[in-house]
Amino acid sequence: MLDESGATLPLFTIAVPMVIGAMAVSIEAGYWYKSKSDKQLIVDMAAYAGAMELIDSDSDTAKILAELDALHNGYDPDLGTITINNPPLSGSNTNDTAIEVIMTQKGDQYFSKIFGANRITYRNRAVAELFRGSDACVLALNETVSGAFTATGSTNVSLDKCAIGVNSGHAEAAEFGGSSSTIAECLSVVGGVYGAENANFACGTPLTNAREIEDPYEDIAAPNLDDYPTCTEEVDTGDDNVSMSGGRYCKNINLKGTALLDSDSTYIFDGIDVKFIGAASNMVGTGVTLVLMNGATLSNVNGGSNITISAPTAGTYQGIAIYSDPVTQTADEDVKINGGSSTSIEGLLYFPTQNLEFSGNTTGANACTVVVANTIQLTGNSGLTTSGCENSFALKPPKINQGAFLVQ
Repeated sequence: MLDESGATLPLFTIAVPMVIGAMAVSIEAGYWYKSKSDKQLIVDMAAYAGAMELIDSDSDTAKILAELDALHNGYDPDLGTITINNPPLSGSNTNDTAIEVIMTQKGDQYFSKIFGANRITYRNRAVAELFRGSDACVLALNETVSGAFTATGSTNVSLDKCAIGVNSGHAEAAEFGGSSSTIAECLSVVGGVYGAENANFACGTPLTNAREIEDPYEDIAAPNLDDYPTCTEEVDTGDDNVSMSGGRYCKNINLKGTALLDSDSTYIFDGIDVKFIGAASNMVGTGVTLVLMNGATLSNVNGGSNITISAPTAGTYQGIAIYSDPVTQTADEDVKINGGSSTSIEGLLYFPTQNLEFSGNTTGANACTVVVANTIQLTGNSGLTTSGCENSFALKPPKINQGAFLVQ
């Protein structure tokens, strides 16, 4: 009988390395899968960072930030490439609010080199889209105080399809008290809310501990006074109507009657008091911007006195109805615009360093009133809307509840 007992040794010698190699490659395949998942996380985070940057920046800046984010999280340009597109070039989200990130990276090989030295290459792709949220027709910029936004007393506030933004981190940053009633699209507040039961928000519960809303108008500059070397004469209406031309006013203005403002003009009130005297005092104009500089004030705008103006639809101050210069105006000063039922200011009221007490309505055809101030108190019966801001003035209101979502 033939002795075959020694024949298994050569087979074993051949088979064992193959079995061990197969096991090693299987383990390495798991490593490849883990590496691809890690690299997917890099492109996911880069796409998200780029989309969030679109909130405040242009496309080029958002794409740069997305690449920097990928580099920070492990993308190696020596091992592959990264392509960032806005809008994405493919897929179901090819709009300008989405960022596409495509990354290739060569992977490491260990045991698999037995079967070939070509390195494995990963290709990962992600798309994130910006969600812009609700328009805010009221934005309080102060970051610390209580009552940065208030609606108290017998105030009835109706904000038609627009929201309230409050940047204060105080526990009672937004206050709704007394017998006040507020209806708005939403409330976004960095801190907390007092008296939320006196308000009704279409989005449901107020968004507390929210992201701070950046001032979209902070780059607007006051006029250069060198361009206005001549000041107009003093204005005193008496009880009559008086026409006022655009320009620079350096002497106090007393309004007992109605000031009729020239259309499509800028009115620079330089260090003066524009005083409304009595119930018949009014200021009326279409396509105008009132600029307050060097401590200028609007005083006694209350009772029956009214400001009924609309902002320009073109030009340097397009969409801006009242602009209080943050550089030269007295910081933390109280400003009151509490006119009668006819007070209607179409466009932006901008008091970034001052505290605005406001009672007014959106009644014009342009349907746009946006109030931005250091702190804001809405009084009386205020009805504001932003529905016509972009169409009428190309004015983009502040946005709340903004974010980004991975969609591919």
